[in-house]
Amino acid sequence: MSEVPNALELLKEEMDHDETAVRINAIHRLRIVGTLIGAEQIKNTLLPYLDSIIKKEEDEVLFAIAQELIELQPLLGGNSVILLSMLENLSSVEETVVRDQACLLYTSD
Repeated sequence: MSEVPNALELLKEEMDHDETAVRINAIHRLRIVGTLIGAEQIKNTLLPYLDSIIKKEEDEVLFAIAQELIELQPLLGGNSVILLSMLENLSSVEETVVRDQACLLYTSD
């Protein structure tokens, strides 16, 4: 019997897909992935992975990331300091709507 991939592996696989819509849908499942992998894996694996793809992703995917980061806050015990590096990176992209969405998360605390 073959091993079922874990939620994080599945997310990474979908993020490697050529179609933008598939990557956006994967990002919209971040809360589910976070719930399945737990706070430690979010901090140690998921957030560094997301941070690494910010510089190479399309604006639509970046906007989805900015939207969904707020969903990870409760899973991190409300510790939004962990998200600051990613918010800084999202706030520095060229697309205005991505920057605005990142700023909304930053100011929602």
